[in-house]
This record gives sequence, structure tokens and C-alpha cells, in this order.
Amino acid sequence: MHPQQFVCFLLTLPVACLFPLHCCAGSADDTVDFNRDVRPILANHCWSCHGRDEASRKAGLRLDTREAALAAGDSGQPALVPGQPAASALLQRIHATDSDEIMPPPEFSKPLSDRQKSVLQNWIRQGAHYADHWAFIPPQRPPLPAVRPSNWPVSDVDLFVLHRLQQEGLQPAAPAPPLMWLRRASLDLTGISPSPAEQQQFLDEVRQQGLLTAKSLAADRMLQSDRCAERLAMQWLDAARYADTNGYNNDEMRTMWPWRDWVIEAFRSGMPWDQFLIEQLAGDLLPEATVSQKVATGFIRNHVLTTEGGVIEDEYHWEYVADRIHTTSTVFLGLSLQCARCHDHKYDPFSQRDYYRLAGFFNNVPDRIVSYSQGRMAEPLLKVPSKAQTAELEQLAQRETELQNLLAARTTAVAADADAWAAGLSEQQLAEMELAGLAHTFSLDEADGDFRDSHGRSAPAVLHGSRSSVPGRSGNALQFSGSTWLAAPDVGDFEADQPFTAAAWIRTVAGSGGTVFSRMDDAAAYRGYDFIVEGGRLNAHFVDHWPDKGCKVSTAAVLKPQQWHHVTLVWQGSRRAAGIRIYVDGVPQTLQVDNDGEVAGSLRTAKPFHIGRRQNSVPFTGTIDDVRIFSRALSDDDVRRLADGKTLSGIREIVLTAAARRSAEQSAELQRFWVEHIDTESRSWRTELAAIGPRRAAIEQQIPQTMVMQEQTPRRPSYILNRGQYDQRGEQVSAGIPAVFAATLNTIDTGAAQTEPTRLDFARWLVSPQNPLTARVAVNRWWEMLFGTGLVETTEDFGIQGALPSHPELLDWLACELQSSGWNQKHMLKSMVLSATYGQTSDVSPELLERDPRNLLLARSSRMRLPAEMLRDNALAASVLLNPAIGGPSAKPWQPEGLWEDVSVERREKYQPDPGDGIYRRSMYTFWKRTCPPPAMTVFDAPDRETCLVRRSRTNTPLQALVLLNDPTYVEAARKLAERVLLANTDDSARIDLAVRIVLARPPGPAEQQELRQLVDVGRKHFAAEPAAAAELRKVGRAVADPRIPDDELAAWSSAMSVLLNLDEAITRP
Repeated sequence: MHPQQFVCFLLTLPVACLFPLHCCAGSADDTVDFNRDVRPILANHCWSCHGRDEASRKAGLRLDTREAALAAGDSGQPALVPGQPAASALLQRIHATDSDEIMPPPEFSKPLSDRQKSVLQNWIRQGAHYADHWAFIPPQRPPLPAVRPSNWPVSDVDLFVLHRLQQEGLQPAAPAPPLMWLRRASLDLTGISPSPAEQQQFLDEVRQQGLLTAKSLAADRMLQSDRCAERLAMQWLDAARYADTNGYNNDEMRTMWPWRDWVIEAFRSGMPWDQFLIEQLAGDLLPEATVSQKVATGFIRNHVLTTEGGVIEDEYHWEYVADRIHTTSTVFLGLSLQCARCHDHKYDPFSQRDYYRLAGFFNNVPDRIVSYSQGRMAEPLLKVPSKAQTAELEQLAQRETELQNLLAARTTAVAADADAWAAGLSEQQLAEMELAGLAHTFSLDEADGDFRDSHGRSAPAVLHGSRSSVPGRSGNALQFSGSTWLAAPDVGDFEADQPFTAAAWIRTVAGSGGTVFSRMDDAAAYRGYDFIVEGGRLNAHFVDHWPDKGCKVSTAAVLKPQQWHHVTLVWQGSRRAAGIRIYVDGVPQTLQVDNDGEVAGSLRTAKPFHIGRRQNSVPFTGTIDDVRIFSRALSDDDVRRLADGKTLSGIREIVLTAAARRSAEQSAELQRFWVEHIDTESRSWRTELAAIGPRRAAIEQQIPQTMVMQEQTPRRPSYILNRGQYDQRGEQVSAGIPAVFAATLNTIDTGAAQTEPTRLDFARWLVSPQNPLTARVAVNRWWEMLFGTGLVETTEDFGIQGALPSHPELLDWLACELQSSGWNQKHMLKSMVLSATYGQTSDVSPELLERDPRNLLLARSSRMRLPAEMLRDNALAASVLLNPAIGGPSAKPWQPEGLWEDVSVERREKYQPDPGDGIYRRSMYTFWKRTCPPPAMTVFDAPDRETCLVRRSRTNTPLQALVLLNDPTYVEAARKLAERVLLANTDDSARIDLAVRIVLARPPGPAEQQELRQLVDVGRKHFAAEPAAAAELRKVGRAVADPRIPDDELAAWSSAMSVLLNLDEAITRP
């Protein structure tokens, strides 16, 4: 029997039915509230045809404003006559019996109920008064409500809740036991259940200082912890649609984790919420913006990104802009604006013009479509060095300056030493100095016979095709007609980290070019290097695997045809395009980086060095002469001397000149040469100095680049796009906020020299006191995080189609408290978790469950299955496997094999779990591939993060049980938890007590002790009889089991711990 077949459990989470709590004014004596009673009816049944969208409006009738509703439509009769229901066309049509007259039309399948008709009738009788939508009115701090005497409230929050409960004739639930509150708060604020030590500390504080003080101290510890920062960031990743890949067809990897690290640090440091918002939307526009503030704008760049060939750039540019609008409006404003991309919003007061004015804030980033062969992220990009990398770069720069100063001082103090050294040189020593680093020379002077390497020891180059010797730059040269090339197997064999130089004289033919020289294997993804003339420009490739592990540069200048040019290629061994230099006639050229992949592997290939062709392609047409290869990177001076036909060092002429007759320049050059090449101390300094460049390059290669925001000049214009089509431009519009908020426009200070506001102005308006939504949306989302449901249940939609607040005064009080506290998120969270409302039990009577299934009245606490990340993290924490490392690149834990291959282009992507303890990192760091999100997460309702999501669904499926029972992560966690309790004590009762405290944060009851002991005893018998199954279970996962524990004992306890980890209580927030 398989060891996991021994374990079973049942997930039991209630699924609530849905019905509203608010009473409608159905009788004639009830006062009708427009927002509560009438607006939902008109919005759901009328406004799609009689709303603000003029294009879809029927019969000239508009019902979303009172002025329009009182006017006569096409029929000549007003829809509403205040105080006169019988004279109102609206009442006549909703009560009609003729299918051609009744409204809403039968084909819409949205008939009004008798109660809804009664509400509309009473509303008209009472004057048909309209009201602004509650969410578009800035919040004002309400007075604390008066409640009947009660000792239940412990905070102002509780007064609002109790006031509503008393109105409903309900009582709050009993307070939760102290350890239940601790586990609830710890899961909500840190994502991890409290350890036995933390439980004991809390209980000691309760005894010594009282429950309220103990809760306050515990909340402070949680809120100041790194785990709290990670937990808050975990929730933010969904909203920001964070992922480690681009999405779309190719779905390549990208580097956005520096932004995730910024989020964690922002929460850890307690960054005010308004600053948190401003830096993510416009950190790059802040005065003297720091690297950190620029990284913050990755929030806007987290969207999907196409690298597919043949796409229309403008089309996808507008897709990106639309995503930024959707994300910003949903996350910060709680509004759904997508409808207004194509037409005026049918329900909310947002026109298509409003939409494209908002687009003006996000339309000016100079992003470009990136082709699959060019890279994996779209500019603007920013390098983000770590603190350690920054410190080392600064140390290198400081030491570089010190060494340069030492060498400069040394050069001016060695005249006598240099003269004495020069006087003692022999002719042979002079010749050897001139040839330093020269590895191969092909003069190509031979009119017949082999083309010899006149300097190196390689075999002669083999001629393919017909020989055509012509006068060259010096002596003869070889004419190449496209079918001629030379092959030299032992030449130019360099590794990617080895510097070298290759040079030649060439004369091209107008309209032609080709490969000057190469050592490349076309069939092995073009591994190797080449030097090519394309369109008159010199190009160089250095490749391990094209295009992802290769770089290419090209010159800006064009070679003049029919003229001799000395061309030089220098590879500095840095593995990146930044380490390539190209010279024409001794002059360094301006280069364009066409591909900047790192040559991470090898540059070597078994293919020979070619002159006049790549391996099988790109033949040269023209003339080549005097090919030289050096096993070092020549300096600018060396290349200039080589092109001028001079000796490289130039020292021979100086040495042969008598000391007394040397010019000042010659003496200085002699002293420089002596310091650079002869003086022992100087050579030591120079060796150290030479090592700084490669080390700096190595660090630079390791520094991640991430996508950020940046403004372009001149500003890109925005247009109203007809039906949202990128190529159907209408009226040009300037950036601005929606007209419904026009009264607050004066809060955007555009400055004297500005013609229209910027993203920074927009961000500052979002957190201004006049903005009615931002603070409400923030506190509502935190309330949902702690209580399971927001005060506005539709967290993502505060618009007309969204839910009304269950406690509107409490929502406004919290919003105002957030603003007056300096936008202090941790203050708000603490005030919520210390409230008596939060501290209730989740016990519920059948009557209350039927009356309030979603717990909108807050007469109890809500039990919720833990989200995917917390399920895994708590299993790892219980087993002491959880890796506490904070930040950095994403981790790859276990997942089934083959999933990435099934969704990747040409099955080229293969998932490899991280080595070492990387597989045990917190789940918020899990690598997120958009076309194949982590399967153990998506089973528990994690999104794909193609778009932003602020409210996850909660499902309950059999597949979830199978994951918790059989996923190697959970099996290994159960095994290591078993090992933990076995090594902690020799008494089974004490072991069970510890295990329950670890997993459930409470001691076990007598019946639970007995059940778990029986489970262990049965397991011992089973695995004693099934030693192979016990041994198999021991091998699951990567962590090595303690050899002191026998297989059958470990397996028995592992099975029991699996049951414990799978209990409904273990996977549920109490």
C-alpha cells in the first residue's frame, strides 16, 4: 500500500447563500432612499438603454439624471412627474401588459418584481429625488454613534458595529479565547501561525498585564516583523499583476522582482500609504528621484508584454495603456473603467472622453515592442544593484583612483631608471617587446602555395575556391568573389572570458560585404563569433546560444566602398556587448547594441577559423589583406599604431635614439613604458588595476535590470479612439481626471510652465483630501483582509453596479482616520485587530446563519480557508523547513514535470526546481509563469496574474484535498514535523501536545489526544508490516531524515502529522 493511502481527511467549508441585508422601501409609509433603494433598480433594469451612453440610448430617454428624466423624451411625455406617479410615463410602462409597451422589454429577461415597482411608485410620490452616488462624495468623519449601554466595545470601531447590531436586534458573539485570537491575528498579519514560544509569551503577558495590553504588544510585534511585510506584499502582488514572465505566446522570463523587493521594504519600513501610492505611480517624476523611487514604478510596468513577431506596435501600445488604466482605477479608486474605452460607461458617470484623458497620464512612456530575438523586456529599463554590489563598486572605484594616482606619481620619478634600462637592451629583447600578444599573422602575400601563419605555430590556412592574388595594402592580397574562403583549424580558439583582438585590411565592393573572419558553428545556435560587413556597416556577433545567450553590435558609420580600410575587432572577455570595441582606420566607432544577451556559456566551437565566410553562409565579396590575431585586448593606442603601420609599443625608435637627443615626448613615453611593463612595483599596481575592469564588468553583468516608467519628450498626444480601436483616432485630448471629479481639479498643481498635468500630479490628486475614493478603497481592502468581506463587499467596484457599504459611517470614519493618521497603514491594521469586533468567535446559530450568511452585520467572526500561499507556508513553518530569506529572485519549488514544456514555444522551457533550500522559500517568492502559474497555487484559487485582481475567489474542490495529501511539499512537511516532535520528547502524549500547539496554536483536548495516539499506534503496526512503504515515505522530498529515527516510527508519525496538517481547523483561519 502506498504510504499516503493510509491518510484521509475531509474538507468542510460552508458555502453561503446570497441575499441582501438591506430592506427596501416597499410600503407607502417607508422613506425611499435613492442610493439604497432606487439607483440599483434603475442601474440594473433601465440604464443600459436609458443611461449616459448616447450611442445606445433608446427613445431619447435618459434616466440617470433628474433633469433629463423630468424632460419629455421622443414620446413628448416626461418619464417622471414628481409627486404624480399616475402621470409618470415610467410608471405607466412598467405596469403595462402589452409586450410592445412593457418595460423592461421581455426579451431582456430582466422583469421588475412587484416590490421594485412599489419602490419606484413611492419614490415618485415622494418627489422623485436623485442623489449623488455615495462613493463620489468625499468622506467626512461622522460622529460616534450612540449605543445602548454595553461593556462590549473596546474601540471606536466597535461603536459603529454595535450600533448596527442593536438596530437589527442582534448581539455580538462571545469573545474568542486568547490563543484563538493570537492565531487569527498572526495568520492575518504575518501569514504564519504563532510558534509555541510565541504562544507562551502571549499567555504570560495576558497573566501579567491583562488581555488588552497583551493583544496590543503582540500586534506591535507582528506589525514590525519582516513576516508582516511579506504578508502584506503577498496580497499586493495580485493587485499589481506581478509575474516573472511576459505572458502572451512566448511568455519569456523577465526581471521584475526588484519591484517586489521594493514593496516588501516599503511595508517593512512603514511607508505612509500616500507615499506608497505616489512612488508606484510616479516615483520617476519626483524631484531628484532615487533608484528606489524609480524601481517603484515597476507597478505600472508589470503588465503582460508581447515579443511576437509581426505585431502592430501601436495596437499593443494601447493595450498596455488600457491595462495601466484598468489596474490603477481598480486598485486605487475601486472603479471599473473598461467600458469607457469603447463608449460612455452605461452605469457610472464616466465618458469615453474621461477615459482617454486618463490615458494621457499613462500614454507617454517610451516603451517599444521587443522582438523575440532582441530581448525579454521593453525599455525603459533600470539597473538595480544590491547594497552589496553598490558597496563593492564604490570600493573598486576608490581603489582604481588610488592606483591611477600611484602610477601617475611613479611615472614622473623614474627617469634615471628608465634610461639605464633602455641602455642595456639587446636587439632581440627589442624585437620580443614589439610582438607582445601577437598570436597569428596571415599576410596573404602568397601568389601560390599555402597561406602560412608567419608568426604563430598553426598549420597553414586551407584555400577553398579559386585563388586570385591582387595588389594589396602591403604586398599582395586575396580577392574574394563569394565562393572563396580560407579555413585555419588551430586559429582564433578563444573562450568567452578570454580577451582577444583580430584585425585586417579590407576593401569592399559597392553594395556587397560579407564575413571578414569568423569562428562559428551555424548549426549549434550560431555558437562562436564573427566580424561581418552588412549594408556597409561592420557587425560583430559573440554567441553561446542565439539569441538568448549572445550579443551583437553594429557600427553607426558606413565604410566607403572601393577604399582600403583597416578594421579591428576587440573582445574584452566581459561576455556582454559592452565589452566589444570596433575600430576603422584606428578610430574607435560608435556602436549600436542590437542584442545584449550574456554569453553565459562557451564561445568555443570545433569549427575552424574562417577568413571570407562564416561556417556556411555570408561569404565576403571584396579584398582582404594582412589578418592578425592577438591574445589580448589591444588598447586604443595599440590599434591606432597598428592601423598606421607602426610597431605596437613604439619603443624601438626611442631606445635607438641616444638619451641626450631624445625629445621630451620621447622621454615621457619611455618612462611610461618602463612603468607599465618593466617596473616590478608598477606592474603589480597595474595588474591590480587591470583586474578591476573585469571585476566591475562581472558585477555589472550580475546587476538585474527591471522595467520602470519614464516620460518621453515631446509628449505623445492622446486621442479618443473610436470604439477603442488603436487606428481610429478621433479628437485629441489632454491628460486629466474624469469630469465627475472636476470640482477637485484645483488640487492638481500643474505649475506655471506646464501645459497639462503629469502622472505625478495625478498621483498627488489621488491622495488629496478631496479625492472621495482612495482612502475608502484602501481601508475597505484591509478590512476585507482581516474580516473576510469588505465593508463594501465588491472590493473592486465602488461604482453604481457595486455593493452598497454595510456600514457606511464606519467606512467613512476609517477613511478619515487613515488620512488624519498620516496614511499610517499599520495604525489602521492595529486598530482593527484590537477591536472587539475582530475578537469575536465564529460561532453562529442556524437562525443567524440564515439571516446573515455572509456575515455582513459582523455579529461574529468569519472562518475562511487559508489562501494558497499561507497553506504551504504554514506547513513549511510547522516542519521548520521554511527558508526565512527575504527578497531576491523568485524561487522554484516542487511542481509536476513537463508543465512548462507543454505551454512553451518549441517546448524549449523546462522547469527545474531550485537547488538547496530555495525550494522552501515563502510562497510569495514562487516563480510565476503567466501561461502556467504554480499548479499547487492555482488549485487554491490563485490567479494567473494576466490582469490585476483585488479579490480572490474561494472554492472547495476534491483536487485541493489531493494536493494537500500528495504534493511532495506537504508530504515532506509532515515527515519533518514528525521528526521535530519525535526528537523533542520521548513521551507520545507530550509529542502530540507539541504537534497540536505547533499546527493549531492550542493544546489538544483529551479526545484529540486519544484519537491521535490511536492513529500513531495503527500506523506503527501498519508500517512495521510494510517496511518498503516506510522506507519510501522517508525518501520523499530533499531534506534528509534523522538517522536515529527508525523508518516505521517516522512513517507512523508522518501519517499522523499529515492528518493534523489536513484538519479543517489547520487550513482555516479561525
